[in-house]
Amino acid sequence: MSDTNSSLPPGFNSLLASVSAFRNTRALVLLGLTFVLGTLAGGVLSLLGAQLGLGISFLGFILSFLVFFYGGNGVGILLMADAQGQAGQLGIRDAVLLSLCTSHRLLGVALLYVLIVLAVVIAVALVLLICKIPLLGPLLYVVAFPVSAVVLGVTVFSLYGVLLPLAGPAVWNGSGVFEVISRLNRIVRRQLIMVLLSEVLLMLITGLVALFISAIVAIGSGITSSLSAGIIGFGRGGLLGLFPGFGFFGLGASAHVMAGMLGGGLLFALAAVVPALIWCKGSCIIYLNSIEGMDFAGPETALSQRLDAARRKAEQARANARELAARRGKSEPEAASVRGKDDAIPSAAPAASELPAAAEPASDAATPRILNANTPPACPSCHASVAPSDVFCGACGSKLK
Repeated sequence: MSDTNSSLPPGFNSLLASVSAFRNTRALVLLGLTFVLGTLAGGVLSLLGAQLGLGISFLGFILSFLVFFYGGNGVGILLMADAQGQAGQLGIRDAVLLSLCTSHRLLGVALLYVLIVLAVVIAVALVLLICKIPLLGPLLYVVAFPVSAVVLGVTVFSLYGVLLPLAGPAVWNGSGVFEVISRLNRIVRRQLIMVLLSEVLLMLITGLVALFISAIVAIGSGITSSLSAGIIGFGRGGLLGLFPGFGFFGLGASAHVMAGMLGGGLLFALAAVVPALIWCKGSCIIYLNSIEGMDFAGPETALSQRLDAARRKAEQARANARELAARRGKSEPEAASVRGKDDAIPSAAPAASELPAAAEPASDAATPRILNANTPPACPSCHASVAPSDVFCGACGSKLK
């Protein structure tokens, strides 16, 4: 037996331990409470929303999502501790508090993955756009088509096969957003096939367990319903009274029918809880097996250094922008003062030029200048010297008298 177990791929043998997830009473109770509270929150507020408006229904949807989201992550934290052999160290209250403090990291990881996929799709689209170039485009498309197909296939397959299923266990293990990105990307590069095979095995295990539980519940429910119909009786509806639409509506359902419907709902809910626990613990085991023996100190340090460098560049860019804005703020008053001085100079010049015209009496060229006895006679037009007896100026011909 030991030789057979040793021949199995690493992690396959330990993956069978996920079947024991239903033995974790705390996780079972928390998941059951999550189902009940989430369903009640959504159902009750939806019924109220039918009377009070769509806003109440939307509030019920949001509240139900939050209950399922944080409650489900609390279950994952408990099962991660169970997979690490620390099942008794966390209680339900501790798991819920940890979920409230860390579950939002999953939203950040999902957002980053969406951005990464969009970047890959845009890059492929740009390559295909380049392939539209005449003559050279078909030659490039020979290489671009297979490369783009491989890149997109690996991206989508990694996203749905590794990144999304293992993002939850990575967060439940205490990793931050960028640590999750770094670790899962390294798992994709090194152990993609092994992780996919492990998930296929986990699906088989979960499906078989769900099939067995469904068969047990169906057989037991059928026998119990037959015995109940013969011993208790269900009125005119008979056995159909256990099903909505028959005994409860229009066929005179009794209190036993209503109780049977409620108990049957709880039974099927518990039957669905067990496969969910197995899948959740199995994902935790796959993640722990994938990171076993890996050294994440180097890649995570390099990632943190690149993030710090990008952060410093962003801070330097903001500092440069603030400095440039400060310079512009100082230069604008100086420029305004210079413009004010330049505007003042032309406005004063016409006033100075107008002074002679305003102070000078209206003198006509034809009006002879009144000459004093001590002043030599001159032409009033060209100011050339003339004789007192001259009637016309000999220089310009102006009439003097």
